[in-house]
Amino acid sequence: MMEFCTGQLDYIFFVYGLSFVLLAAICFLLNNDSGQKVPWLWFGLFGTTHGINEWLDLVAFSFGDNNYFLPVRISVLALSYLFLFEFGRKACAKIFGKKPGAWIYLPLIVLAMLGGLCGLRGLNATIRYSIGLPAGLLSAGCLSVVARTGSEKHRVSLLSASILLGLYSLATGAIAPAAPFFPASQFNSEAFFNLFSFPVQLLRGVLALLLTVALWRYAESLRIPVPRDESVLNRIQVSGWTIVTVLVAIVVFGWGVTSFLGNHRAEDLARTSKKDSTIITNQLLNDLKKMDQIAETISGSPWILPALVSKKPEAIEQANSVLDRYNQKMGASVCYLIDDSGTTIASSNRNAPDSFVGNSFKSRPYFQDALLGRPGYFFGVGLVSNIRGYYASYPVTDSNRRVMGVVAVKNNLSEASFIHFTHAFLTDSHGVIFLSSRPEFILKSLWPIDDNTLRRLKASQQFGDAPLTALTAGEPSDGEKIDFRGETFRVSRHSVDRDLWSVILFTSTRPINEYRLFGIVITLLFCVVLIVFFFSLRQRGDLLEIVSSVAVHDTLTGLLNRRSLDEVMSRSIARARRGQRSALLFMDLDHFKAINDTLGHKAGDEALITFARQLAGQLRTEDIIFRLGGDEFGVLLEGSNMTEALAVAERLRLSIDASPFVIGGRSFHLSLSIGLVKIDGETDTEHLIPKADAAMYRAKESGRNMVVMEGL
Repeated sequence: MMEFCTGQLDYIFFVYGLSFVLLAAICFLLNNDSGQKVPWLWFGLFGTTHGINEWLDLVAFSFGDNNYFLPVRISVLALSYLFLFEFGRKACAKIFGKKPGAWIYLPLIVLAMLGGLCGLRGLNATIRYSIGLPAGLLSAGCLSVVARTGSEKHRVSLLSASILLGLYSLATGAIAPAAPFFPASQFNSEAFFNLFSFPVQLLRGVLALLLTVALWRYAESLRIPVPRDESVLNRIQVSGWTIVTVLVAIVVFGWGVTSFLGNHRAEDLARTSKKDSTIITNQLLNDLKKMDQIAETISGSPWILPALVSKKPEAIEQANSVLDRYNQKMGASVCYLIDDSGTTIASSNRNAPDSFVGNSFKSRPYFQDALLGRPGYFFGVGLVSNIRGYYASYPVTDSNRRVMGVVAVKNNLSEASFIHFTHAFLTDSHGVIFLSSRPEFILKSLWPIDDNTLRRLKASQQFGDAPLTALTAGEPSDGEKIDFRGETFRVSRHSVDRDLWSVILFTSTRPINEYRLFGIVITLLFCVVLIVFFFSLRQRGDLLEIVSSVAVHDTLTGLLNRRSLDEVMSRSIARARRGQRSALLFMDLDHFKAINDTLGHKAGDEALITFARQLAGQLRTEDIIFRLGGDEFGVLLEGSNMTEALAVAERLRLSIDASPFVIGGRSFHLSLSIGLVKIDGETDTEHLIPKADAAMYRAKESGRNMVVMEGL
């Protein structure tokens, strides 16, 4: 699970960011609705910048981070949180009539900047703690208040959005990158990953996606502010779900394509890195075997044994001549002859300042191995020259196979076969780097060495006085991925078969990320094309709907008008004859004329629109509202018997009676006179409508603000 999530983290960042960009688009559409109680513009700006921040994180993950790019990402993150806080601040003003002053930003920013004392990672953490977390919780609280005080029709989607935003605030604000202070030192994204085996970005991405869906559902419920014809409503709902289904399909298909491209490049990269490490190893082994052969060949020279036996000047001079000839011809660094006590008696570098002659090498493993009658080899730093090299040795024996001394050959190994690669190493079994494509890594440890081994290595002087500091946290194995110096690499490890020495090659996974990014970009382009196509199609459908519905809809409120009543009633009567009873309400706004007389017809129109919204918010989706003319309205209660219909009518009447209309700064007390008739399939439209109309006028004549049932 951990490895899978890590391998898909770039796509998680993509979907994560896409969710917030879609959320921003929804918020900008909501901002066009003047009746909204919260400033969706600021939430849209938060979604835009936060989505961009996640895509910047995607770039950092794919191609590595640095001290120039990280501040940019942190700045965009901070800006997104400031937009979110401003959303919450302005929402408070709209909901409660007052808001925290702009001064509140000063202590928040000061607290956030304190984290900069611990570096950029500390700044990232404190920005989340001091700005992101309070901004998210404040905004979630405001949405919760709006959901509880708003219409029941929108409550579920808006309340869901507030809960999801609160959870997201905790996930992004409380779980920060690791930093050297509490709580970031204990509760951070790395600890979360170790505890749950998946990255916190996955949790955040899921919450962001669900938040976007919740707000989309809320926006869909507002798209038609009042219920309309069934066929139109169904068409719109199908279109909405169609775009969601196709978008999900594109994202899933894009994930498959991205994974395929990444896997294909990874396989190619694995083959190439394996081939490269094999080539380096073979070249190295050829050089080592050449030194081994030189030592063996020199040991068989007839001029070598006499020098060890007699140690006379003329014999040693002849041995020096042999050593010089092989050293020059075979390209070794030094060829030398050691007696059985470990002292060098002849050497090709005898005239150099760092001559080996007279120096004892009895502590060196290559001498000890050859003294036991077997070939020896050794990687180490020279005791005299202090230069790294490979030492090959071979025993010199007399006719009785008694070891009389040792021929040794040193070759100062070259990094020529390593320098073509970004990170290539020759290491011993403990991780000590003997050869490297990067000179600054030589004689350091690729992974940590335990204290006992470290003391033993220093005592042996195999690597001189090098500090052997570790470069990574653990020993890499062949085929695994490792984070090194801010970048991810694939490890290719090949044994040299000499005391567990290894050639280790770090191959950047950036080509894999480039292939995956190509798949992500293609997926994004398809998503953009789909969204643009959908919105253009929706706008065209809206235009056609407007043109086709002018004849049956009231232009002021968007409700069905009196002309459409006959057709709708005919369908309802037909359903009643099949057993589905319904009811029809006719209602008149009492004292409405006072608004027109006092403030004019524009104010009266505003009151009618407000009343239509209140009706829509208190009725079911299947109920149909009509504006019959002037201040008269009708409601078809589908599937309701008379008891249920009477309860609905009373609820509507009490709601209007208890809520004064505030128009132009003035308060007006209106009420409803309602007439109620049943639709049982026995009475046709021609007779039902006059009955409802008559019941409504009886309510007005009886003192207004009441419900009168037909027949009573």
